[in-house]
Amino acid sequence: TDIVFPNGSTLQIGGMAGTDPEGYGGFNDQVDNHYFQVFGSAILIAAIGAGIDMSVPASSPYGYRQTPSDSARNSFAETFGRVIEQTISKNMNVQPTLEIRPGYLFNVLVDQDMVFPGAYRG
Repeated sequence: TDIVFPNGSTLQIGGMAGTDPEGYGGFNDQVDNHYFQVFGSAILIAAIGAGIDMSVPASSPYGYRQTPSDSARNSFAETFGRVIEQTISKNMNVQPTLEIRPGYLFNVLVDQDMVFPGAYRG
């Protein structure tokens, strides 16, 4: 969506299609699948779920009655766990990122006017 020049200026190209030097659509370079972020989030969600399960007292077959403090702890643990799980699960839906290294040759299929920020000097 943007072309960033070595001097730091950018040119927004929107949804114009890019092609490689042979004219094939798209680019092929380094892909970051964010595996650490996705699997780290999954491990963290599992650990939080286990912590919540351990913090909630188990029901007893001997007629154990919950005290008000047990009810408060249950409610807090479940609510806190749900909020944390929803927050962390956003990290699991991260799309892969394509990183184009400097010097990569490509073409842009121009389908609208492009206004350069001035004469480019590399």
